[in-house]
Amino acid sequence: MHNFNHSLVSRHKGLPFWLMWIVALCLTILPLSPKAALWMPFWVLGLLMVRVLKQSLQGQLLLVAITGLVLDLLHGNLLGTHVIALVIPLYFLGHYSGRIRSVTVVQQAVWIGILSLVYAGVLYWIIKYSGIGTPKILWPAVVTTALIWPWIAKCGNTS
Repeated sequence: MHNFNHSLVSRHKGLPFWLMWIVALCLTILPLSPKAALWMPFWVLGLLMVRVLKQSLQGQLLLVAITGLVLDLLHGNLLGTHVIALVIPLYFLGHYSGRIRSVTVVQQAVWIGILSLVYAGVLYWIIKYSGIGTPKILWPAVVTTALIWPWIAKCGNTS
């Protein structure tokens, strides 16, 4: 007997990740009050971190570049701002992925918080010194990204 659900899943293995990628982009541009927007986690960064932990960074560079350019277009930044800001912490995550995968989820959340801080710092620095706009405070988003890491990691492991 032919199992329709099994054949559908086997043909579209990338569907859950791409669906989560689109949801993460939508959550990133979700209109919120200024106080709530400060605490919005870095959804896309978290999803890409799960992807890099599951696979090597080398196979994900095109995805990171496309994601960064899409984020730049959505936020109205200079093209390449998010690409640079994403590549730097994801490089370190890819380099130390074996060590980070082997620790508990709470310890992973600490690492994710540190790498999110690097991402926020690079974004802040580029926006501030490019003269294009006024950078917003990003440290509350670092905290919430680290706090929701267990949930992001659990959702990301389904893809």
